[in-house]
Amino acid sequence: MGKCHTPNNESSYVLRNSGVPDLPKRLEGLLSRLPRPIKAITTLPTKGPHRFATILVFLIILVSIVFIGWGAYTVERRLIASTGYSLVQAASDAESKLDLMIAERQRNIEAFAASSIARGQDQQALTAYLYRLLWSYRAFQWFGVTDAHGKLIASTDPSTVGQDRSGSLWFQQAITSDGVRMLDAKPTEEVQGRRAITFTSPIITPNGDFHGVFAAVVE
Repeated sequence: MGKCHTPNNESSYVLRNSGVPDLPKRLEGLLSRLPRPIKAITTLPTKGPHRFATILVFLIILVSIVFIGWGAYTVERRLIASTGYSLVQAASDAESKLDLMIAERQRNIEAFAASSIARGQDQQALTAYLYRLLWSYRAFQWFGVTDAHGKLIASTDPSTVGQDRSGSLWFQQAITSDGVRMLDAKPTEEVQGRRAITFTSPIITPNGDFHGVFAAVVE
């Protein structure tokens, strides 16, 4: 039988000097550049009795990636849904509070306009009454009362007393309504042009006569 030929020192010398790179060292250099997960995978056996274990490891890694991705997606969707619900709830609460505030202010104006002082003729007592209201109801920034022609006969801003408000929108709305009206927020003369909501109500005497207008401003 023929014998296997084993390279001697002379043949090794010829290979090293022939320009052919050292294969084991080259493979080692390539493997050193691979990411760590890939290095770990390359060390798994692909033949022999351990092949099933290798396939099982790959399946576990794949399932783990799928579950992690699905979990991240589910958490993201839940966070988005929770944030959206919180915003809707906050908006609903704010709207409810605003509705309650408006309803309360309308009841205030209705009661003020129906008072005996507002229906009376004593302008000094009426002015004192408006100042008491301004002090007691801090949500309001201005109170005023006009006569039937739109002239301000009492006001919490003394500089406006005597001015004609017959052309103002709040006076025009009051004389055509039978209850409290509200104007949307806009620049308002009674508070130096700042945006404010105006409430207004006609003042009706016990005999049913139009006596004037009660107005109030809320910023």
